[in-house]
Amino acid sequence: MFNGNYILISITLIVSASISASNKNKLGFDNLDQANILYISSWNKDLPWQRDIESSLKSQLTKDPRDINLFTEYLDSSRFNHRNYYEEFKNYLSKKYSFKIDLVITQSDPAAIFLKSFPELLPGTKRFYVSSNSNVLPEGNDIQTLNILEDFDTSISEAIKVSGAKNIYIIGDSSEDDGDIRISNIRKSEKNIGSGVNFHYLIDVPFDELIDRVSELSNESIIYYALIYNTGDKKITPYKGAQLLSKYANRPIFSHWDSLIGSGIIGGYLISGEALGIAIYQNINAFLSSESLMSIQSDKIAKKHIYDWHQTVRWNINLNNISEGFIIRNKPPTLYEQFKVQVIGAALIFITLILLTGSLIISNTRRKVLVSELEMERASLEEKVDLRTEELKNLTGKL
Repeated sequence: MFNGNYILISITLIVSASISASNKNKLGFDNLDQANILYISSWNKDLPWQRDIESSLKSQLTKDPRDINLFTEYLDSSRFNHRNYYEEFKNYLSKKYSFKIDLVITQSDPAAIFLKSFPELLPGTKRFYVSSNSNVLPEGNDIQTLNILEDFDTSISEAIKVSGAKNIYIIGDSSEDDGDIRISNIRKSEKNIGSGVNFHYLIDVPFDELIDRVSELSNESIIYYALIYNTGDKKITPYKGAQLLSKYANRPIFSHWDSLIGSGIIGGYLISGEALGIAIYQNINAFLSSESLMSIQSDKIAKKHIYDWHQTVRWNINLNNISEGFIIRNKPPTLYEQFKVQVIGAALIFITLILLTGSLIISNTRRKVLVSELEMERASLEEKVDLRTEELKNLTGKL
């Protein structure tokens, strides 16, 4: 009897262990209803690109019924990127996050490089790298990646198609970890695009000289903005850099990031920060749902044809040259769109007045008809009275 019970208990434990193992994801986690997630951005929270991603991600997490604690840190590598700073930042994270972190996410290359440099940071925590550069993405059982490939081939080809340019001036700098990589990828795109267009590279050019150059370009030229982070004497955001260039440029500026719309770029084939935030959430959801994190490639990240209305007017761009399904932003509302409520309200009042006026006209017409009928009836009665009176007179005379 003892042996039978022992065998039965052993079988039960084995079956339970098998079921438990089958419920775990490839990263070794059970379904999670609660999780602590650390999100490390390469930039600072004030960058439009960062705001778009973070706003989109938080919007998705707000809708999620699970208890997800999202902690956000900013590496701010555009202003601080020396080795000693990275060491101090690592120590800061180690002390602050002494409790269990289930998943750490890095966004963009500098944060990926930082986390990869410190494998001892947050031991036991699964790592998820989001980057546009496969060379900085590590490999390992506890690692998943989301490789966002920048499609400069399509982006630059679209700019050429829309503008009809023969010369394209690439503006950027190599002061950031991913600056050289970005310029290198654009040079590869130059070879893929082929002949017929001359590429000119204005990389790490002093800002005063850059302003002079962009203010004197030929008519068959355009500018392709590959991001700048400093003016030589001070750090700036890519958005601010685009604003300064647009102020002096005598030709339209194209780019590849939708967070720059409104800075003075005309637009183009752009990566969407909002879509990237959604993709990051999808991977968090996969992690929490006992699935392996997805390897979403660049074709799954939304890139859209987006243009700034003010700049299309400024540069007299023919919208018929833009790819189908394009989006126009910052278009001033029509009078109807601007005063829609007032217009609808006025229309309702006008219709009500018309109905009331019509009702009064109909009522007045009916009244006149009735009055006319009464007059006719009275006249008829008077005529009958006169006849009767005359008859009575005649009868009295005979008597």
